Amino acid sequence: MEDKFQYLVASKGEFMAVSFVGPLDNAAEDQLANLYGEIQNQTPRFVVLNFRDASTIERGSYRMLTIIQKLVRTDLGGEIRCCGISPLQRRELEQESVVRANEICDNVRSALDQFLQMRS
Repeated sequence: MEDKFQYLVASKGEFMAVSFVGPLDNAAEDQLANLYGEIQNQTPRFVVLNFRDASTIERGSYRMLTIIQKLVRTDLGGEIRCCGISPLQRRELEQESVVRANEICDNVRSALDQFLQMRS
């Protein structure tokens, strides 16, 4: 059976956690566009992107990942945290300006803890 990309969203109030499952590649673009629409409609202030269950993160997904982050940071004035990224992937994503080093956390819990501190 072919591995297919999907994402799962959990949201409450101004918080949203997105878990990526399967390959983030060219074929994931439509699903990432759907995620963009969900974020746009729900307007969360704090978004966690969890890459732990992403089997691969390929260049074909970089554009949409960057657009989603721009939506949260610039258009919604929100904050992003990314977690579950392997050291090798992290280096590549930072070099390609897909993620920012200061927005990477170890896990969803540490990301949410940072957000809770920002709210105070």
